Amino acid sequence: HIEVSYSEGTVFYFHKITETRDELAYKIDGLVIRINDLAASESLGITSHHPRYAIALKFDAEVAESEVVEVDYKMSRNGTLTAVAVIKPVLLAGATVSRATCHNINFMRDYKVAVGNTIRVARSGDVIPKIVGYVPDLVVNNEVSIRDTCPDCGSETKVQRNVNTDVLVCTNVYCFAKLAACIEHYCKALKIKQFGEQ
Repeated sequence: HIEVSYSEGTVFYFHKITETRDELAYKIDGLVIRINDLAASESLGITSHHPRYAIALKFDAEVAESEVVEVDYKMSRNGTLTAVAVIKPVLLAGATVSRATCHNINFMRDYKVAVGNTIRVARSGDVIPKIVGYVPDLVVNNEVSIRDTCPDCGSETKVQRNVNTDVLVCTNVYCFAKLAACIEHYCKALKIKQFGEQ
């Protein structure tokens, strides 16, 4: 808890903590700035999401570069195959990162996610690995790694347009993984307890 009396002091303190946060005995991903005046806090009020008298300032995520060694696919809850970039392990914000989700085909094309290419990864909120770019000089493969068969049932896959986004889908309407993912999502939405992959 540090108290500053002016906005320049807040900015100065934020930059100071940004430079020295690795020396702390604990991990932080940002600061919360709060007005320390009860009357001012009450007059500012709150929104449906947050108080207007406080704001969270997040630090820029640490970024590392790593080579894509494989692109793995798993079935998502909505029946699409989501790609995961398997990368050479890299230390990032205190953890070893070796996988990052690719979301959809457009994302893979934009970030040149293909075996042999070097991508930039960050840990979103210092937690979830996220692809944030690629190294143009280290793009050796311009063909993104798209599977032509489902990893679960072996049926043919196809790229399908879904709300302005290209996604990969299994063409087998009876694909066990697709049906299991839908059932699992449905049960979780209904908050059915003790339901899992087993």
